[in-house]
Amino acid sequence: MVLITALYAAILVVIYLYLSFNVSQTRLSKKITLGTGGDDELKRAVRMHGNFAEYVPLILILFIILELNGTSDKMIHILGTILVIARLLHLWGMSITADSSKPRFWGTLLTWLVMGGCASFILMNFAGYVY
Repeated sequence: MVLITALYAAILVVIYLYLSFNVSQTRLSKKITLGTGGDDELKRAVRMHGNFAEYVPLILILFIILELNGTSDKMIHILGTILVIARLLHLWGMSITADSSKPRFWGTLLTWLVMGGCASFILMNFAGYVY
């Protein structure tokens, strides 16, 4: 049995590796080995990486729970696609400005909606509702 979640985990790992590489490259170019040294570019790279690491693993756990509870393949693909788009929007928004931006806003909102949707589906399943 291959979980659909594995596909989205692999795609998201590629994005995570890019973010990790970006932090390392920025550290090397700025010669800052620990912390951010007050450098705005490095702060932004670290937060882009950190934000991804704070949300994506928990959402992938929720995806696995949904799959194991029998959620339709179509629903997992919808949630996974929205999450990938959301994370790319957030990355794009953060890369163009440290301030608020439309891509960052939509990336954050969609990430929260996927997370909240997953939790809602799990709670409805627990209460006996079918989705």
